[in-house]
This record gives sequence, structure tokens and C-alpha cells, in this order.
Amino acid sequence: MKALRKQLIAAIAMTLVAAVALGSSTYAWFANNATVNATGMSMTAKSDVGYMLIAQGHQTLDYVKANGSTSATFENTGKAMYPANHRNVTTPTSKIEDYDKAANWYYEYSSDTKSSAGTGKKDIAADKLEDFVLINEFSICAQTGSNSLSDLKISDLDLGTAGESAVKVIVASDTASDEFTIGDNQTSTVVLDSLVTPNEVTYIRVYAFWDGSNASVYTENKANLKETTLSMSLTAVPMTE
Repeated sequence: MKALRKQLIAAIAMTLVAAVALGSSTYAWFANNATVNATGMSMTAKSDVGYMLIAQGHQTLDYVKANGSTSATFENTGKAMYPANHRNVTTPTSKIEDYDKAANWYYEYSSDTKSSAGTGKKDIAADKLEDFVLINEFSICAQTGSNSLSDLKISDLDLGTAGESAVKVIVASDTASDEFTIGDNQTSTVVLDSLVTPNEVTYIRVYAFWDGSNASVYTENKANLKETTLSMSLTAVPMTE
């Protein structure tokens, strides 16, 4: 009995050692990179049309008309994010409701802290999407008494960073979207809204995320993943009554 007990204790001990080894050898670089900081990230939306109003956030029509201007800025003051990537969504047909679904995003994990090569993928929980994606919204309408506008598009988008080029941005509306990497003077042919009127709000949602498939994104390189600045100009065609 004593011999059997010793064997049993030894087997349990080896099982525990194996479990600890397995847990410590798989580095979820997304988890380790929780300190990859989006603090200081700013998003500015500007209008190329003098009577197209923009307000930061999801606002009512009355609010946009009373408080909106031709420019609005969002400042992130304290957000760190895990790297991520998306699936089941493609521009230009995917829209806000698609990118808002956590099921359309995922993260990877790696056993190597010096590499971005993932060894597995995991789904993002429904209530955890904002731990992976910095989401901001702009509310847009035409001024009271002005003509409506057609074909709302991005006329100029500058996405910059002080660090590695590992950030991506998706701009989406209720009907369309486009995706951008680091670069200046980027334009888009995607029509985000066919009609902007004085009587209804058009919502544009911006999704910024650390691109988990980028070769720069791995645990030991997280110090080089820096804050990002987005400047976006929107244009539309004035309609004649």
C-alpha cells in the first residue's frame, strides 16, 4: 500500500508539473500586450462642405445642429488594447452592424514572445470587443435650411504613428465601409451614405485596432507600438433643389 501511495503521489505531482509547464510555455501575446497603449490616440473628422455638421459621439439630430461644427475630435485618454483581427467582413459591403459583432473578430496566441506567428486562434467574448478595438462614432447632418448632400465619401485620411506601422482603421456607416493602414492623403471611392439631409443623422463609426497579423506585433516588441493619430476629411456633393 505504501508503494502504491508513493506511485500515486508521484503521478499527481508529475501531472501538476506538466500543467504548470503547459501554462507557462504558451504566451498569449495579446494578453501580455495589454499594456500596448492607445492612450493619446486622437481621431478628427472634418467636413469639406461648409454646411455639413459633425459632432463627436452618437448624438441626436437636435444636438448635432446645436453643437456640431465642420470638425469634431475624439481623444482617448486611457485605453490599452490587445491586438486583434477580423473575419467574415469585407469592404465595402460590410457595415457597422457587422463590425460591432465580437464574433467577427478574433485574437491569436503564440508560444514565442519574439515572434508574431500565432499558434492558435480564439474568439473574442461578446462583452470584450472594446478591449481589442477602440471604437468611436461621429454624427453628421446638413444644416437647417441647406440643401441635402449626396455621396458621402472620405476625401483625405491621414493615419500616422510614432512607432511601428501596426495600426489599422476601419471607417463604417450603416451601409458600407473601408479599411486603412498607416499613410497620408488616402482617399476612398466607397460611398458611406448616398444622402445626407438636414432631417436625419448619418452615423460614421471608426474602429482602430492593433493588427494582430502584423509582423511587428509580438510581446517583446510592445514598447515600439505607439499611439496613433487619425485625421479624416469627409466630402459630399451639394444637391440642387
